[in-house]
Amino acid sequence: MHKHRFGDKRTLIILGMVMLVGAVLAGAINIFFGRIADLAMTGDVSGILNLSKWIILVALLGVGIGFIGNALERRYLYHSNIALKSDYMSRYLRLSPEVLYEANHSTHISHLTNDADRLDNQYYQNIIGILEVVLTLLVTIIVLLSIWWKFIFVIVAMMFVFVMMARKSSEPVKKEEKQKSIHLDRYTEFIEETLNGFQVIIQHQLEKMRLASFEKIAQTLKQQQIKLEHKITQADALNNVIQSLIIVSLMVLGLGFSNRAGFSFGETLIIVLLFSELIWPLQRITPLIVETMAISELFETFENDLGEEIQPEKISEVEFEKLELNDIDLGYDVPIIRDVNLEIHMGEKVLIVGPSGAGKSTLLKTILKQVNPLNGDVLINDSNMNLRSYLSNFSVVDQIGFIFNGSLKDNVSMLADVD
Repeated sequence: MHKHRFGDKRTLIILGMVMLVGAVLAGAINIFFGRIADLAMTGDVSGILNLSKWIILVALLGVGIGFIGNALERRYLYHSNIALKSDYMSRYLRLSPEVLYEANHSTHISHLTNDADRLDNQYYQNIIGILEVVLTLLVTIIVLLSIWWKFIFVIVAMMFVFVMMARKSSEPVKKEEKQKSIHLDRYTEFIEETLNGFQVIIQHQLEKMRLASFEKIAQTLKQQQIKLEHKITQADALNNVIQSLIIVSLMVLGLGFSNRAGFSFGETLIIVLLFSELIWPLQRITPLIVETMAISELFETFENDLGEEIQPEKISEVEFEKLELNDIDLGYDVPIIRDVNLEIHMGEKVLIVGPSGAGKSTLLKTILKQVNPLNGDVLINDSNMNLRSYLSNFSVVDQIGFIFNGSLKDNVSMLADVD
């Protein structure tokens, strides 16, 4: 995940610059409104008209910046999602046959299919959201401090309250989410078990029993979902009430500072508007960061299953002469066959026969390096070549057929140029 933590960095930097311009324009409009209020108090109509022209110009620029920002967001999300998926698929395809054989394919397939697109998209949308929130906070705080530096105390107090409230309210929600995850795992296991054992269920007429069990598990999961939604609603409502009271108190405190400092009506209006601008980013920043970190941890879990990232090995062109099995022990944890020695030369036809469980399939998997021998070596032309070069010497027709999506010609001509 570290390679794609910020997605398409070039587009993100450009988007950040556009967002910064948008935040500055929004701050400028607030200042213009304050100036108009002062001019209205003095009855300066010509001054109001002149400032109104600037407000219209800045507003139009803001609309243009908004269109550019939306286009950049779409570009960023598209390229970031594609790069993340492509990198994951590339690493998956570079896994060794041994790892692929033992891998939990359903986990990787889930991460590579459309089911995971929601998480990918949400993660990069959160990155955009965090960038927007930080820039809005930065510009608003700079403008407030340029008016009066003592506002720093009110700003710090607001930030502290919002962060503490977000952390406190998230604890019961996390607890319910953990319980929901446990019930969801049980629900998924039951569905898979039912599908895998479908023939047995039909044969022994277990449909009613399975249906009753399914309804019970589904009902428990639904109840947990309702409890989670209830906790989220409670937390949001409590947050909104407490935050509103604190915000009003802090804004009154800020206005009290303004009166003591002798600000005009227009400057006071600017201060009120700017403090209002702080509310939205302060409400969003902590939930955004928490959710983004949670998704990032999930992605890292998926990638840890793939092991360390490796560079693809180059295929060395070698003319096949012979395949050798030297003193190998076949098996998994315990040897099935010991001390196997075999040489197959170019042009020879070899038939392997034996009863079920004798080790025929294990021998073929060992030759194809899907399973490592417990002892001994498997060589081509007396040499230990890299895996990709080794496997390039084999073509396999399995007992279970497989074709890629497409026409018969597409499948036949995949490895060669055929008209």
